[in-house]
Amino acid sequence: MKEFVESFYNASKAKRSAIPRIDELPYYITWPLVYVLKQGNVKPVWLSVISFLGGVLFLFTLVWKPEALNPLIPSLLLLIRILLDYADGQLARYAFQTSNLGALYDLIADFFFVFLLYISIAWVVIVAEELPLWVTISLTITAFISHLTTATVSSFLNRLASDKAHTQQEIAMEFVRVFPNDFPEEPRYSKKLSVMNSLFLFTWRVISIYVLAILVGNRQIKYRQFSAHLSAFFEYSIHLFVLLFIVFLGHSFLYFLAFEILALATCVALLLFLRIISFK
Repeated sequence: MKEFVESFYNASKAKRSAIPRIDELPYYITWPLVYVLKQGNVKPVWLSVISFLGGVLFLFTLVWKPEALNPLIPSLLLLIRILLDYADGQLARYAFQTSNLGALYDLIADFFFVFLLYISIAWVVIVAEELPLWVTISLTITAFISHLTTATVSSFLNRLASDKAHTQQEIAMEFVRVFPNDFPEEPRYSKKLSVMNSLFLFTWRVISIYVLAILVGNRQIKYRQFSAHLSAFFEYSIHLFVLLFIVFLGHSFLYFLAFEILALATCVALLLFLRIISFK
């Protein structure tokens, strides 16, 4: 127990100088689970796999006779997906098992889950809401772009606020560069890393390039803590918590698509606001 208290303190003390952001709160929830998993020698990759499979099962419940299911079932599956997505990275850091390959697995799994999520939502909306096909496709594509774009903005601004050791340009480059080989002596690892880097090129990286070109440019962002708090509402898993709330209440997925479009509009307004008050 003493080790748990000390590890929790060390993990959270860096954040005590300011009010915790909304996107940081789930880490405090999952930390006891991470401690237990560490004592059981559970590997972070196992959590990543279970998290992704939980997400796939959740999507299956959406498209396969959703009216026959209690909303509690898909809600629990989505909650497992969200919490384990937080916990796998925590466990990797706590157990000193971090790697660039693991980071790429997580990023690409997130991307493909979101991709499949919006395909599933489009299908449900077409069947349940009887909207014209072109309206459904337009709404879904806009929501998909919103989810990825706003999550990238949040990730960059949060990293910028917390990382004092690197310049803004160095942090921006980390979002678009190839992940370096941290275990070159292992051929199998190197091959997997190369494949994951290739996949990353066509997923999050292209989104990052687009977003950072608009957000950063050659100018420096000021008021970084303030910007991080504002952008915390766009963090990747916050979107899924909103979806969880909608699924649990049994509301139409049109509410979620509307939320995503509103999030994109709000994010654009935030970027314009930052240019006015923060850039020189």
